[in-house]
Amino acid sequence: MTVQIRCERVDISTGGQKIAFFPERTARDLDIHPMDRVEMINVKDSSSIHTSTVQFWSCLKDRVGLCRELADDMDIRDEGIIVVRPIPKPGSVNHIVDRMNGSELSGDRIMEIVGDIVDDSLSEVEMSCFVTACTMEDLSMAELYNLTRYLAESGDRLEWEDEIVADKHCTGGVPGNRTSPIVVPIIAALGVKVPKASSRAITSPAGTADVMETMARVSFEKWQIQDIVNRTGACLIWGGGLNIAPADSKLIKIRKTIDSNPEGLLISSILSKKFAMGSKYVLIDMPVGLETRYKSLGEVRHMAQKLKKIAGRLGMRSEVEITFGDEPIGNGIGPNLEARDVLQVLMNQPNAPGDLRDKALRLAGKLIDLFARDMYGGDHRPGDGEEMAREVLFSGKALSKFREIISAQGGDPDITPDELMLSPTTIDMRAHKEGVLIDYDNVVLKKVARLAGAPVNVGSGIDLYKKSGTRVSRGELVLNVHCGSEEKQAMVYDFLSRNNMFTIE
Repeated sequence: MTVQIRCERVDISTGGQKIAFFPERTARDLDIHPMDRVEMINVKDSSSIHTSTVQFWSCLKDRVGLCRELADDMDIRDEGIIVVRPIPKPGSVNHIVDRMNGSELSGDRIMEIVGDIVDDSLSEVEMSCFVTACTMEDLSMAELYNLTRYLAESGDRLEWEDEIVADKHCTGGVPGNRTSPIVVPIIAALGVKVPKASSRAITSPAGTADVMETMARVSFEKWQIQDIVNRTGACLIWGGGLNIAPADSKLIKIRKTIDSNPEGLLISSILSKKFAMGSKYVLIDMPVGLETRYKSLGEVRHMAQKLKKIAGRLGMRSEVEITFGDEPIGNGIGPNLEARDVLQVLMNQPNAPGDLRDKALRLAGKLIDLFARDMYGGDHRPGDGEEMAREVLFSGKALSKFREIISAQGGDPDITPDELMLSPTTIDMRAHKEGVLIDYDNVVLKKVARLAGAPVNVGSGIDLYKKSGTRVSRGELVLNVHCGSEEKQAMVYDFLSRNNMFTIE
């Protein structure tokens, strides 16, 4: 049955899901029920068909309410008239059920699932079932390859004429671990393209995109990114602003909501984005520790083997660097504080955090080793890459390249660490006794930084003055918490009354 009905925009955001709110009587006349699907056409634009799920709302008497996301898509600013037609659930739902029952999915079925995710034909419940199906039993190598490939092909792809296009990724979990803004200009200064798309903070006080946004724009169209990379050799942008692997972005949202990170979806998420960005040589930094995503070396090595095999099938060369993840890297945790650390390292300042510099050089060296034979020939030996990275950093070439990137992305290339303002409302955390600072609790550090206001308030976060293993005197300053307001300060005080950020013995 197809009917014409009045609609209105309602001021409700559903977080991306397209939902139409029906009066119960109208829904009964159409024989539709909550969570059913309908196709809708704005009579002003009959060529545009939109799919949504149905919910009931008694406040609506004689019209359909459209959530913000759906109203925007349908170009309904206030009121309008739409054509509504109930439709059955997509066939991909049956494929998801088959996977939950133990059946392996063919490439065609995976392509259909991914297509329905992109088209908003699957509800969040159904996408959650797909995530669950990938959790109950690991994806086979064939399923993993096909899922990665179709996720990459679900949106835009960038292509480069260069034979060598490099990138890096970190699986996360370590506060302050902001190596990309150091590694990228080092590699780009060698004449290698690095189209780096990063995330914003998900569970951490700052993502690479949040840190870069304190110094330059990070949201661009596809053509703008191609222009920036072709002019400067690299970019450091927010991947969420692009139509890169959009199906994966929706699956990430589901994984975050239900706190599920099956191995296959993690691998396909990483590689689909790198493949879509046109990368050919990829280094993956995988921190291991009790407070990171990966708790054991065995778990990481197992995943690394699969990751490298799938990357190879996609035509990419990859390497995994297993790093220590039980301690924060750098001195700052939060957008401005982490940007300050990055600039101090690139400017070779004496107060630059040595652990951040050393890790960035090690990762840059490993990435150079990965592509060096193809670029320089057989004279390059494993380990030479770190020396090359060190020369680029200490000569100032990396800083010059970083300034080029900042300028191309609309920022001030002459920005200095002192210009990155910090929130003035602070909490001093001092040693309660004399002894050795044994360790920091990464989970507590991240929670405190977020309670303080990071990443929304870019000047909020934590400034570390002491590293693990150092001796401290009673009353000596260990760290500062920069809070975005007095209310945030009170929240941090309350949390710290029940939790410790560090241990002294």
